[in-house]
Amino acid sequence: MLSRFCQNASDPMPVRVWMEMKMKVAASVKRMCRNCKIVKRKGVVRVICSDPRHKQRQG
Repeated sequence: MLSRFCQNASDPMPVRVWMEMKMKVAASVKRMCRNCKIVKRKGVVRVICSDPRHKQRQG
């Protein structure tokens, strides 16, 4: 999938930048560790954490 994204884009982003933007999208978000914080920004519920694998967005 990643290679297809880079091939079809007229001006592809570096892979590292694209990977950093990834965030899980779930119907219900929940804390995965004690460092996770649930915040609401611009009407969207998000989980922010020092571990990038725990980033989530409700939607």
